[in-house]
Amino acid sequence: MHKFLDLGLTQNPKGKSPYMLANHLYTADMIRDYWQNLFQKLDLTKGDYNNISLATPFCYDCFTRSTIIDILLHQYGIAQCNIIPRSLSLVMGYLALNPQFEIPGDLLLVSGNNKQLDYSFISMNESFATLEFQGWGSIKDLQDTAKRLGLYSNHGWGFNHILYENNLRNDGQFLSEFQSCPGLQPLSPQDISDMVLKGLRYSGPDFGPLRPRNLRIVYPYDFYLQKFDPLINRPVLTKIPFDTANLELDLNGSYKIARLANHDLHPEPDFHNVSLAIYEKYRYAPRPENFNWPAAMVFQALPGNLPLISELWLNMLTARITLRSPADTAIFNSFETVEFLNGWQNSPQYLYRLLKNSPNQELKENIQHFISSPSDPDNLDKCLDAIQLKLYTLLQLWSNG
Repeated sequence: MHKFLDLGLTQNPKGKSPYMLANHLYTADMIRDYWQNLFQKLDLTKGDYNNISLATPFCYDCFTRSTIIDILLHQYGIAQCNIIPRSLSLVMGYLALNPQFEIPGDLLLVSGNNKQLDYSFISMNESFATLEFQGWGSIKDLQDTAKRLGLYSNHGWGFNHILYENNLRNDGQFLSEFQSCPGLQPLSPQDISDMVLKGLRYSGPDFGPLRPRNLRIVYPYDFYLQKFDPLINRPVLTKIPFDTANLELDLNGSYKIARLANHDLHPEPDFHNVSLAIYEKYRYAPRPENFNWPAAMVFQALPGNLPLISELWLNMLTARITLRSPADTAIFNSFETVEFLNGWQNSPQYLYRLLKNSPNQELKENIQHFISSPSDPDNLDKCLDAIQLKLYTLLQLWSNG
């Protein structure tokens, strides 16, 4: 059996608890206790359900989501847990009930009151629904965020549709701000609850063709790697250049976020193992001097047990970050970028060697054709072909290792 739960109904009415979690004000034990107590209040019975889909009021970091999954797995016998931001579930339910909804478009969801609004920006096309941003604050805060995302200007708001909780109909400031917008639609709390639960039924990874579109998110966290630096004799935190601020991540997808060279990983003095930790920081909170909240991943191994190159992968469905060994570690070393670029600038044959073990036969044949054709550095079309092949090669390497 499959259970569908709207956790937005179980949160603090002021919406503070989930956002405090995002700002890392809780310890690991506090986070576990928070969710254990919440599920106990829901009176879930172990063994009644194989799968569960949850609509959460916020997109939590990996540690929090994996904690939720672990509790449901080990304490309630749930085999599969699907966690969806509530705003996306609401939109999926709204689309199911309103097939005439105009797509593509940008949609604003608003609830709360004029002192503390909870708002989400969602963009849609025929294939995807993407949660671009979720925040809370005043109408001025909402306006500033919309301006940053290109959805507010001197000409007004740029949304195609605005869905808002109907208690805001009595808020004169809210109505005066948005009354000229198209697609202004009030929703009752019961309407919202029904739409969220209906949306969950269309949002799971196993619904195949029944899903109207894939669900994506501009993930609101940055990744940081903590490793030992022998030059200063202590662990250091370095931001991982995986650009979550400008990427739309599929909620069921897996992504390679970094590659690590063995020779760049060092054990601490008097400690034989290499120790790594991955932290997530909420992008819109200031960076503290120390990351004293739970890590998304902690890893220890003897240096000799690590491959020449290791890869860090993010699984959005399971909320796990794992360290993997690529199938062919010699194909591309991201810590040798200068050497790589010099090689492909000076010799197209270098591109073919890089793709020796790639399954992309068509790309390899195109490179061979380019190599065999007459060389003419003054031919603009030839230069453009070379640039295109280099970009395709780089994309292939990063996509498949």
